[in-house]
Amino acid sequence: MTSSGNETIVVLDFETSGISPTQGDRAIEIGAVLLHEGTIVDRFQSLINPGIRTGKSPHYWTVFP
Repeated sequence: MTSSGNETIVVLDFETSGISPTQGDRAIEIGAVLLHEGTIVDRFQSLINPGIRTGKSPHYWTVFP
């Protein structure tokens, strides 16, 4: 991919409780970063209620040791 240097891009990140929706795993957090010409101009982050008990706090799922 060739860059023109004048691009606006949104980078999305989803955190989940696991990798198998058929076994009850759900999305628990979404994050987005808006980049314009390679510079962060906005960001968004929100926890998502998965509608089920995950058995662990959101901190466990979203923070690396």
